[in-house]
Amino acid sequence: VLYCADPIEFHAKLPDVYEQFLDFPGLDPIAIEPDDPTIRVFRLPTETGETVYILFNESEAEKRVTLNVGDAPIILSIGAGKPGLVKLTRSGEIAALESQGTGELVDTDCHVMITSLTDRGINNSKAIMVLPIEPGYVKIATQMDWENPVVGIGEIRSGKWHLLDKMEADFSNGSLSFSTSELQSLNILLIAESNELDKLVGDL
Repeated sequence: VLYCADPIEFHAKLPDVYEQFLDFPGLDPIAIEPDDPTIRVFRLPTETGETVYILFNESEAEKRVTLNVGDAPIILSIGAGKPGLVKLTRSGEIAALESQGTGELVDTDCHVMITSLTDRGINNSKAIMVLPIEPGYVKIATQMDWENPVVGIGEIRSGKWHLLDKMEADFSNGSLSFSTSELQSLNILLIAESNELDKLVGDL
């Protein structure tokens, strides 16, 4: 229990009280820049050893933030009043990400969630799931050498993923990119090599 002699209802500043409370037990804060009280960030360990960082932008403007965690700083954009998420593998790779705007791994003009379907990070995977919240442009940085990437568009039926349509993804300058229409953004998207898509669908 932290006793605050200055009544919060009168003139105490809540961010200062929160900072004092965290300093009291000697907790290490999550390393995030900028140090902005309108950006909420929480750390959640998983049962399998990964770490999830959950963010929320309480401000009325898009914020570009840097999480100094994992192997290297992670840069992502979070829209006004929107959530963000970063999931790290046990080795520090980015296994899942939710963001809006320009970031280091994902550049987009929409709200999107992306996860690797392998045990590697998104940029080292050739099986990627994309959940767009709205139509728009998505560009994902990759270290893989893609030959003929496609985006499978589908939905879950009776517990299985069904392919409805597909489109080509552009691979150039170390990035995969594609755009979704309003109708396509209502579906689940899978990115894979064209000759691996059917196998990926069967494994889901």
